Amino acid sequence: MTESKAHIYQPKGDLIVEGPDAAHFLQGQFSQDLRVSAGSMVYGLWLDAKGKIQADSFLLKESEDRFRAISYFSPTSLMQENLEKRIIMDEVETRTSESLATGVSLWGKAIEMGLDLLKIDEPEPERISMGPSRAAFWGRRSEEPNVEVVLMTEKNEIQLLLEKLEDKKISILNTEDVAVAALKDRRFQVGKDVVAADLPQETGLSEDGVSHQKGCYIGQEVMARLNSMGIARKSLQCVTVSNTPKGEGPWELIDDEGRKAGELRRVLGYKSELIGSAMVKHSLDGAVSFSVAGQSEIKVFR
Repeated sequence: MTESKAHIYQPKGDLIVEGPDAAHFLQGQFSQDLRVSAGSMVYGLWLDAKGKIQADSFLLKESEDRFRAISYFSPTSLMQENLEKRIIMDEVETRTSESLATGVSLWGKAIEMGLDLLKIDEPEPERISMGPSRAAFWGRRSEEPNVEVVLMTEKNEIQLLLEKLEDKKISILNTEDVAVAALKDRRFQVGKDVVAADLPQETGLSEDGVSHQKGCYIGQEVMARLNSMGIARKSLQCVTVSNTPKGEGPWELIDDEGRKAGELRRVLGYKSELIGSAMVKHSLDGAVSFSVAGQSEIKVFR
């Protein structure tokens, strides 16, 4: 049973893309098919020409010529610079919001309660629900279904929301709670777990974030080639860590036979456990454990 809980955050990415050519232009930039009706939401990736992940975001099609990119972790500036350098003859403009948005993630019974308090309807799958200076859509924080509400509001409205949710015995999660739960469900964070040298197929993002039916977008040829191969050379894994390695990450992973096995990228301390992300060579994906310079034992989380 899904726990009723909520999390307040500020999206790192919030970018408006609009103009008569916006739909056609973005179709050639985004990894997902944008031939959808107004009011739709898709999740996808912003790739480079080699198919490497530069950023990820939800893309909300607010109208036929206006889109809004919302990202948990990819900065607005990165997405905007990526698009601006590719606009040539297109009638497209990118702009940032005048004020910072607030995000509210909701799970379980908190979905109905939170949406009612925020005066916005529950969205249908792959659709946006619009309200006064706010939008709601289904998120991807964890395997448990959750709704995201992104809104422009005053701090007192968010504080009132928190107080009312707590009165209803809804658990309020901090950033660490959300990060650990996401790692355990292999919902890896772009920019920390997923880096700019990674391919979608190596990170588990290919299935949810890439359309293999559409053509002619940045990185599409590489995606088609990898899809036909059906296998990646390495894979990103959630791991348990015996103790935090010394120095700055990433840390080189060594298998039981002393071979280089990949790298440990991030370690999070949570209550009495340490959990993290590691990129592991595909040939060693089934290995039981690894080590970091004899300091830490690393085990793939099952």
